Amino acid sequence: MFSSGRLQLRAHAQPQKRIAAFSAILPSTRSLGCFTNLAKEHLSDRVRRCRRTDKHIHANIHTRRNDRTEFNNMNHLKPRPPKKKKNKNRKRTKRNRLSYIFNKDNSKNYNSNHILVHQTDLLSNFVEVCKNGDVSSVAYFLRSVNPNSIVDDMGYSPLHVSLEYGQKEVLKVLLRNGANPNLLSAKNSHPLHVICKRDKDEKDLAKLFFDINDELENPVHVNTKDNMGNTPLHRALQWAYTKLARLLLKKGADPNLANEDGKTPLHIISTGYRSEKLVKLFFNINKDLGHTLQIDAKDKWGQTPLQLAVKNRLPDVIEVLLDNGASPSGIVFPLANYFEKSLVPDLEKCHWKLCLVSDVLAVLELLEDKGYDVDRNCALKVMELFIKYELVEKSVDDNNSWYNESFAKLAKKIMIKPNLSLNQLLQLQPKEEEKLLKYSDYFDFGCSRKLNYLLRSHRDDCSLRLCEQLSRRFFRPWTQAFFMEMMHNQLPQECCELVRNRYIQSIFSVILIPLNSRCKFEYIA
Repeated sequence: MFSSGRLQLRAHAQPQKRIAAFSAILPSTRSLGCFTNLAKEHLSDRVRRCRRTDKHIHANIHTRRNDRTEFNNMNHLKPRPPKKKKNKNRKRTKRNRLSYIFNKDNSKNYNSNHILVHQTDLLSNFVEVCKNGDVSSVAYFLRSVNPNSIVDDMGYSPLHVSLEYGQKEVLKVLLRNGANPNLLSAKNSHPLHVICKRDKDEKDLAKLFFDINDELENPVHVNTKDNMGNTPLHRALQWAYTKLARLLLKKGADPNLANEDGKTPLHIISTGYRSEKLVKLFFNINKDLGHTLQIDAKDKWGQTPLQLAVKNRLPDVIEVLLDNGASPSGIVFPLANYFEKSLVPDLEKCHWKLCLVSDVLAVLELLEDKGYDVDRNCALKVMELFIKYELVEKSVDDNNSWYNESFAKLAKKIMIKPNLSLNQLLQLQPKEEEKLLKYSDYFDFGCSRKLNYLLRSHRDDCSLRLCEQLSRRFFRPWTQAFFMEMMHNQLPQECCELVRNRYIQSIFSVILIPLNSRCKFEYIA
């Protein structure tokens, strides 16, 4: 071990002798870490007075281990060559390399393949900074990149990418540096199409897009169609973006343009979800702007918006269309299997049946109030629907075992309307029930899932009873006419009145037999 005594070393001694002297007093370089701080300071002070060739000794004294120490053949310390200093003025960052490559003076060092590879790399990096919203990097890239370049396989420009990711600051930089606000992608998508296809109602983003272009006096083509013929207004209405649709209409969107399928914006509303509020807003805005709507326009299948609303069972949309002049003539009531596709599939069986029956009858009731002639063929199609889903498979009137105290106790707590409970509804006479409730009230009750408050053993029977009440109300006016036709008008009026008061199965049998229906149903006397 090294003690703290004085180290005798002459500064004028030869380098090899000085190294030998240090090697003699250092028994092992592994033990350098055991030197005391005083010994290290003493050695450092003596070494500083030595020549330049001995500076490596000063460095090795202050190391705890000798893993990086080099030795000669004599197991003595060997001086290490000094490290080269980096020139701080020659930093080769990614930006400098790209600038060097695309500099015209240096382009002679690269062939066309080099330029193509680096240009692709440049565009991919430009796309990333547009997605991330790095405004300073976007401004730098715009020195070398055309803002209207195609940057991906979809034919998107940097403007499309910034709108897809909702980067408002990048949008400002691109538009103010020459980006074309009407540039189309490979699928003819306008920048407004990209805004309308986002996962939320981006009214603020669209407003910023219009404001900047108004400031720069760039006209925006609001009615541009994509490869499917849809305008931005079509796309906004498909997702029920009410705020965005209002803005597009105020900016000059045509409410009567049709896509490749011949569907106008009204057709889109009549097939979409959340259409109740959207159709009212659509008519109010166009009324304020003085636009005339083509309410009875037909698509390539010959369907009007009213017919689509009937198929999709949208009573509120039907009511608004009829109030604004839609013609109910020519409506063919949809077949039974069409409704199955448009129903909500996650409803339980009891709710599902009640919603189906009440919604179909609510649509018919509304059309009849507006002048639509519900004929016998329409009634037969509704009856086929009821039979298909076993809504009249059995009658609960013959078996009241489910109506007990436990059911009555729970039914009194379930309210159909503020002053009418489920228990009271089941005890009403047909004429009283018809005055108090509409078909739409039954539909609202079915969608509310209040039948879940009942016991499982009571739900299906109660739902079937409500379906029978609805069916009896609808088919009762048809029973007498069908029965008279079956008897060749040879029975007195009193006998026909008796048939009207029969159970729903008997009513169905009366309707089916004279018309030779394809439905197999046994007559119940």
